[in-house]
Amino acid sequence: MRTIFPKKSVRAAKLLPARLQPMVSLLEDALGEVHLGELDPRAASAMASLAGALVRVTPAGELEERLRALDAMLGSCEQRIVVELVHESST
Repeated sequence: MRTIFPKKSVRAAKLLPARLQPMVSLLEDALGEVHLGELDPRAASAMASLAGALVRVTPAGELEERLRALDAMLGSCEQRIVVELVHESST
């Protein structure tokens, strides 16, 4: 199926996390299929609703992963500082 909004869909796909990018073409295909009468609009609406939920949930999970990584890095830095301070105070 041809893309209805090629420039906008490319830009939208780039803004999404990589694992959600295929969703853009699926939704575009669904839009075209509804237009052609090949897909029930209720099915397309359900797809869009699920896609919206994924888009809202996924960034939160990715931010949580990044926060954990930063916490781990900060924890190791704090440990090194404490070790250095203890070492300095004992010399």
